[in-house]
Amino acid sequence: MLAQGPVQTKAKLQYQVSNLPDFGGTSSGGNSINDQSWVAGYSRLPDRNRHATLWRSGLLSDLGTLGGPNSSVTWNVKNTQGVIVGISQTADPEPLGESWSSAAFYSTPNNVGYINLGFVWEQSLGQMRGLPNFPGGNNGFATGANNLGQVVGWAENGVHDGACVSPQVLQFRPAMWTLGPPDQIQDLPLIPGDTSGAATAINDNGQIVGIS
Repeated sequence: MLAQGPVQTKAKLQYQVSNLPDFGGTSSGGNSINDQSWVAGYSRLPDRNRHATLWRSGLLSDLGTLGGPNSSVTWNVKNTQGVIVGISQTADPEPLGESWSSAAFYSTPNNVGYINLGFVWEQSLGQMRGLPNFPGGNNGFATGANNLGQVVGWAENGVHDGACVSPQVLQFRPAMWTLGPPDQIQDLPLIPGDTSGAATAINDNGQIVGIS
């Protein structure tokens, strides 16, 4: 005789899909969510430009720009200290004709032609600010932030690097910013022999991952 106990069945997971409000443009997207259910990403405006956007409890906030037409949160920032980071165009023209990282996700005609900076937005201040580049560099990009006031991404320096793929001219390096004031930038190492790279995420142990 075979005795068989009760069979335990796994509870079915229940999902609810919610539409997030937008700014009336053609598309929007959530690219980051933290443990407080804050969603960050972008929403297009009726003029086709996109702005970095934060959704809290289903309500959207326009994080603005650094003076240019576009901004966006494009990576999973994921901290619980009210810090959002991303990329924003400034009002300044790009002097070397570089398309930087914005050409792939901003709409024409404003996807190129402007200097881009990594930005940080802090809940306690309520306004985005640009993060510094390495000396001689024009463009930057912030991708991740931990709960210790550390932000990572990549930024240009003043080295004209022939290994860069056109229209990129300047070398760019993985960067970590320690939030201030003042915000301070630190160069991160690359794989030996490489000249450019990027940092994409940081945890609360100070461990950083990226690309070289």
